[in-house]
Amino acid sequence: MVDNQPVRTSTLAIVAIILAIVVPVAGIVVGIIARRQVIRTGEQGRGLSTAAIIVGIALTVFGFLPLLIVLPDLVQIYG
Repeated sequence: MVDNQPVRTSTLAIVAIILAIVVPVAGIVVGIIARRQVIRTGEQGRGLSTAAIIVGIALTVFGFLPLLIVLPDLVQIYG
């Protein structure tokens, strides 16, 4: 008997990409968990989980980058 049901997309991968945009560090963690789950279960969503990891890392780096650029000036002024 042939099963013609489409393969489900991992809910965790969808949550990961949303979290990566809203709370980048949480998106990275959930993205890693979702990626492992997708590989284990065979669900779709590997690309979403990978994107969540990449977006989470990028937004985290770009979020801290201005602070690192301004930090020496702040130390000079207030330090």
